[in-house]
Amino acid sequence: MNTVANVGTNMNDASRTENEKLWTAAQNTPCKYPECTGDGHEYIVPESDWSHEAVNASFDGGIVLGSISDRLGIFTGDISFEGSGEMTAAEFREAADTYEAFPAWLRTMADRLDALAA
Repeated sequence: MNTVANVGTNMNDASRTENEKLWTAAQNTPCKYPECTGDGHEYIVPESDWSHEAVNASFDGGIVLGSISDRLGIFTGDISFEGSGEMTAAEFREAADTYEAFPAWLRTMADRLDALAA
């Protein structure tokens, strides 16, 4: 039998499979936010303590990802920047044109956060 040390306990294949089922069921539980991915639906805490993504948005084809989450009625925002690599001069110019719209996108995210928190 395959066992793995997990926070001071041994978890066998059966309990790992059961945990995966519980995790999947929690993540797939519908919630009031259509954009919620279920990532904050943690089966190990009461459903009333779950975190929900109220907003998921991206800028520049997903290079910048933004979300607004609701945890116990407190809304917080998160932003991440993805991607790396070499760029040509033309690609730098194209990115400059694209990112001229970035401040407006950030203001929109701020407005959505304000609206949810109101």
